[in-house]
Amino acid sequence: MRIQLIGLVSALAILAPLAGVAAEPGNTAGTAQPVAVEQQTNPVVCHYFYYQGTVINQQICRTKHEWERRRFAEQRFIREFQLHALSQN
Repeated sequence: MRIQLIGLVSALAILAPLAGVAAEPGNTAGTAQPVAVEQQTNPVVCHYFYYQGTVINQQICRTKHEWERRRFAEQRFIREFQLHALSQN
């Protein structure tokens, strides 16, 4: 019984990081993508993120324009949230 439990726990520990990678719908880390002319002028930038409960970091690659657009959208969301919270008092 104890050996089966240890085997099960070790198997889950080995396979757990793979479940997070497979759950990402837009994950194309292992596939080759054709290089377009647009990508040559707008370089792809990859960042590594650690999410709560993960052991292995996850690489997320987007174009420089997409990273900036997401950053501005987050800034706008935070600004609107703070203004809304300020007006509630």
